[in-house]
Amino acid sequence: MHKEKEVVVTGLSLRLPKTKDKQQFWDMLTEGKSSIANCHLREDKHKKDGLFSLLEDIDLFDNKFFNTSERESVAMDPQQRLLLEESYQCILDSAIPLTELSKDITDVYVGSMGNDYAALTMEIPEFNSYSYLGNNASILANRVSHFFDLQGKSVPVQTASSSSLVAIDSAIRSIKNSKCEYALVAGVTLNFHPWKARCFDESMMLSHKAGSRPFDGDGDGYAIGDGIIVMLLQSKQKALENNQRIYGVLKGSAVCHGGKALSLQTPQLHAQEKVIQQALDSAQINPSMISYVEAHGSGTSAGDPVEYESIVNRYGKNRKLHLNIGSIKANYGHLEAAAGILGLAKVLLMLENEQIPPTLNHDVLNPLCSFSGHKAKICTEQVAWRSSSKKQALTAAVNSFGIGGVNAHVIVQQYKTQRAVNRQEPGVLFVPLSSKTENSLKEAIEVWSEHLLDNHNNQYDITGNLVAKREQLSWRSGCLIRKCDEKAKLIFSKPIHTGKPSEMTSVELCCDDKHDHESLTKFSDGYTCVEKLTQKTLKNLESCSTLKEALKDFNSGKPWPDESRVIYSFLSRYLMYSVLLQAGVKPEVAKGKTNDTLLLLVLAEVISLKESLCYIADTQYSIENYHAPKFPILLSSSDAVIDSYRVSSAYISHLLKSGVFRSKANLQELIQNFNTLYDHSEGFRRLTAELVIEDITFNSWLGFKKSTKKKYEMLHQYMLFGGILSLVKYTRKWGIRYEEKYLSSYGIELISLLEDNIINMSHVKAVLRNEGYNGTVIKRIPTSQYKNYSELYRFNEASTVKTLKRLIEASQSSLDLDETNSIEHYLKLTKQGRSLLFSSRLSLIETLGTFWELGVDIEWNYLFPRETYNHKDIPGYVFERQSFWLENSYTQSNTHEIIKSERNPDPTTDETENLPLQVLNIVSLLIGRAPAELQYEQRLSDIGFDSILETKLKYQLENQFNTKIPISLLASDLTINDLMQYITLNSKTSASGDSLTEQFLNKNLNIENLTEKQMDTLLVDVLSKKSELMEELQ
Repeated sequence: MHKEKEVVVTGLSLRLPKTKDKQQFWDMLTEGKSSIANCHLREDKHKKDGLFSLLEDIDLFDNKFFNTSERESVAMDPQQRLLLEESYQCILDSAIPLTELSKDITDVYVGSMGNDYAALTMEIPEFNSYSYLGNNASILANRVSHFFDLQGKSVPVQTASSSSLVAIDSAIRSIKNSKCEYALVAGVTLNFHPWKARCFDESMMLSHKAGSRPFDGDGDGYAIGDGIIVMLLQSKQKALENNQRIYGVLKGSAVCHGGKALSLQTPQLHAQEKVIQQALDSAQINPSMISYVEAHGSGTSAGDPVEYESIVNRYGKNRKLHLNIGSIKANYGHLEAAAGILGLAKVLLMLENEQIPPTLNHDVLNPLCSFSGHKAKICTEQVAWRSSSKKQALTAAVNSFGIGGVNAHVIVQQYKTQRAVNRQEPGVLFVPLSSKTENSLKEAIEVWSEHLLDNHNNQYDITGNLVAKREQLSWRSGCLIRKCDEKAKLIFSKPIHTGKPSEMTSVELCCDDKHDHESLTKFSDGYTCVEKLTQKTLKNLESCSTLKEALKDFNSGKPWPDESRVIYSFLSRYLMYSVLLQAGVKPEVAKGKTNDTLLLLVLAEVISLKESLCYIADTQYSIENYHAPKFPILLSSSDAVIDSYRVSSAYISHLLKSGVFRSKANLQELIQNFNTLYDHSEGFRRLTAELVIEDITFNSWLGFKKSTKKKYEMLHQYMLFGGILSLVKYTRKWGIRYEEKYLSSYGIELISLLEDNIINMSHVKAVLRNEGYNGTVIKRIPTSQYKNYSELYRFNEASTVKTLKRLIEASQSSLDLDETNSIEHYLKLTKQGRSLLFSSRLSLIETLGTFWELGVDIEWNYLFPRETYNHKDIPGYVFERQSFWLENSYTQSNTHEIIKSERNPDPTTDETENLPLQVLNIVSLLIGRAPAELQYEQRLSDIGFDSILETKLKYQLENQFNTKIPISLLASDLTINDLMQYITLNSKTSASGDSLTEQFLNKNLNIENLTEKQMDTLLVDVLSKKSELMEELQ
């Protein structure tokens, strides 16, 4: 029989009144504190006081983190906003990468009940286009799925007070039935409008004494409470494979409705007993194993007696130990839709701490709850939680029912996490903090500095949890903590913005050093990954008897014998670099001198480590197996280049001579497009100058004073193709593919080589001038993409192997290292024009920490394997919040001062001259932000544009500029500047021609009278004016 999947909770986040994290939540429970206070609701105009447990700062939201505009954020129910933030905190707590949640099927279930913001929205005189979506219950789940790219079910659950526990049941069933891999489950309740409270007060459901008094004789109802609780569920097997923290095992669950009753809200004993039995059947456990029940326990005269009877009937009979019953509602009030999942969160922490906290406000058991023949009690004091047998895991149940008759029950069991094995902690820790914004990071530094100092005995555990749970974001700061001064004040580096991952770093791997027997130990400084790699490598080499004998003392810790010094030093350097490569430092190119050849070939996987060591041990050994390198190798001493493929001048010439243009037709249109964009776009002019002009001048390059027809044609062909390249590259982000319309297959291939940075326009220039070119290829060339690659340089050709053997032989003479002439090995990081060298004197963690701060994403789990640290709670992500509320929102978004052009309107002036300010004003009005707050390089998606705003923007721009705007264009990853350039290119109005260009094309221009600036301008503009150019080229 197939064993059913077990479901576990691996992520937990909550936001409750007077509670900032899980530790404070547990303290509130064990210390018997309550967040219930006599106050009034935020939007109660009459300011009528009552007993409430309310969250503060519910108007605050980090809209920039979640890419929502100010206008949309204001229209969003704060339940949606806070749910987004807590969902992210829960995902971080689970240590499951967002990419994995997105790749696998992840369901989202959100239990909710009321919507006070919708009631508030109805009271204002004006709505906006986000008002409905911002207050629709289904969007609570959908918005979470949308932002985090979760592609499973996205289900709102609304069964009143049982909503969140019903959501838990749905998630359990979906995982058990293999419908999803993960499930994000939430319960959310916020109260600030008085309408619901007044209705429930009229129904005599709310307390006017001391708040909720669960199962007490004086119970007169409950206090309404706020809260957001989010959990991440997955299969137990997968959690164990990933060594994740398991809060508890959800053994079984059930949901049912009571059917017809005296009234809709009347609790039914048979239904509550039925749902308990169904949950027990689902869990396949005996009722006597349940030693605690977290009851609904709202303190109402109708609900408590029925619930108590159903619990003791199913759990209280025929048992050795008393059944403990409790309720959290006296601590935080009744969270209604979020009540069930809050009770489950309480039980999960109870299982972890093996303690039962007291139930508050219970003095005398309600007389209607007095039943004989059972062993059950309300736990009013904190007690240790023990099971009837040491082998038996603690097991509890959570009960919930809704005012509409839906009952839910979940059975949860303890999972005892095995503590990490005893370890020798490294001498230095590196704490990597990152955020989306600078202000967020600065605040995070303060929070983490305090947390690390308060927990100085657990800094390794805390760092392990940090690197496992956090994304590596663009704003970064790190702190080195040395074991000798772990109690000293922590100093984090100045926050650095690393940019987009693709723009972060260029890494060069450079070798030139020798090691001794202590080098690896000093480098590793206690991090086990170095020793593990060493042991694994030595084991793999044992199959060679020669190497087994030669390397027998390598890892002994003793000084190396002279006869083994060369081979030991080589292996030591290999291990050091291999650790860095496996930790995420991926070089774009490796550089070295002659004596580095063998090591670089091994690191690039051209030859195996085993063969290289055999060659060092015996120079008569012949290396036979060669493979294309993982990255190019440059040997400075011999100017040798070792790469996968090579592009030759013959190949480029073949493409050019075969005809790069499809036909003469439509080329005039292409040239006109180039001309329009060049006249109006500074960014395009810069790109064209970089691609085409580069190092070219008329006098120095072509000797234009002595122009011949051949050189004249060569100049035109070079400029024309360079102009097309700049046009293709610049408009590619708009989804426009000019090359497919105007270029032949040869031209498209040449464009691809240029776009992929395999060649550049200087190489085209060299070929046109009949100069030899045999450039290197940094990237591997996919042969399927370059179908005309007739001169493909294959790595395994005999000439290549011969060259490698010659280089290896040359390196042998320099392998005998001179003890007095040691040169440090280093890694080189190039960023924004700066080069940084990392010496072998730095430890592994210091080297990786510096790389990380400058943008290299490090595989931190390689240094902090999950089995080496204990699971600990750590501070959550620090959001940079601002206030969003309806009271002043709809006037605020229309009061921004519009930026006006300093020039007076001129009917004869092209309207595109004022285009930047016009576009900026339109964008700012749509998102409700002042134009001064926006930057031209901001992406529309980053400032909150969605399909609604994109549609509005499309119509406004089309009306303003008489230009067709494809909606697909706006849905792409455009910046404001990109949008302006597109409008410039496609606007109905265009600039006039250039007389210098006309004269040049008509061969009536004496270029000797032109200034250098005029000649540079002419060089590009000549592309765009006359079709005669094309006729001449053909």
